[in-house]
Amino acid sequence: MEHTPTPWENRGYYVVANGMHVAECLPRQKPQVKECEANAAFIVRAVNSHEELIGALKFTNAVLSQNKVFPDDLLLIKNELLKALAKAEAK
Repeated sequence: MEHTPTPWENRGYYVVANGMHVAECLPRQKPQVKECEANAAFIVRAVNSHEELIGALKFTNAVLSQNKVFPDDLLLIKNELLKALAKAEAK
């Protein structure tokens, strides 16, 4: 079975995707509401950036596994990693 397709989104402390409720981070006390909302946002960032991070790592591995690495290759790696990192950090 596959997981719910991305993108996921947070609505307060709820996580929703594809028209359904995926998860919730329920506060036990009112002061925890902001922390629960931050947890839901973190889950969404992690899920939505997962494939891009895996792709960047596989690309980096493929390039570095060659017998020769050229400066242009390193620039390509850097750009792929920065793009994935920006998505993971929600920039």
